[in-house]
Amino acid sequence: MIKLNLEILILALILLIGSSLLGYLIDYRNTLESIKKNKKYYYQKLKSLFKTKKVDQKEFERRKEKFIVTKLNLNISKSEPKYTKKNIERNNSF
Repeated sequence: MIKLNLEILILALILLIGSSLLGYLIDYRNTLESIKKNKKYYYQKLKSLFKTKKVDQKEFERRKEKFIVTKLNLNISKSEPKYTKKNIERNNSF
């Protein structure tokens, strides 16, 4: 009887850990998808603003830098090199 209860407890613990891990992975995937959508939305908004309204080049460059910094902050990869202004311009050309 005690052995059966112990097996049930172990099985319940394994199911609990598995379900929490699955929930974490689903949440992580949804977070990555929303980050990609936000980056695309901001870039399209910036492009359309530049095309429709006459924004001077200095303002466009400032907004472009803000977009690149936002993009870098949202990047989750750990194997990326140290970011300098030169690397940012080379890696993130529009």
